[in-house]
Amino acid sequence: MTVIVCLGNSNGMAFNERRQSRDSRVLEDIRALFPNGIKIAPYSEKLVSAAEIRYTVCEDLASEAEGAMFVETFDPAVLVSRINRLVIYRWNREYPADLFCTLDPKSPEWTLKSVEEFCGTSHETVTREIFEKNR
Repeated sequence: MTVIVCLGNSNGMAFNERRQSRDSRVLEDIRALFPNGIKIAPYSEKLVSAAEIRYTVCEDLASEAEGAMFVETFDPAVLVSRINRLVIYRWNREYPADLFCTLDPKSPEWTLKSVEEFCGTSHETVTREIFEKNR
């Protein structure tokens, strides 16, 4: 399974049950990387549908076992045993957070496959990192 997550500088994902930020260029990139679509929680539907990304809403996203999923509402570390690919979009800004991604892609079980920086619509620089789990 592939997990897609957006993170602030301290690996924060959300604050007070709201995403830290959003950027239409990130959504365009997700649409290009996953033309067959992604799985999302109901919380993400308004954001993703506006970007014309193909998606399936899953009431219990954490129980999904395959495909690509965009995670905003829980720490993706709970899925670590099922994840084989991780796509991280870094905002390169410090945002307040009370929900964090505790998954450590710099651990020996992961290999960084690509890094790309691009200019976002609301962020001067967004960094996309793609990691694959070592077999």
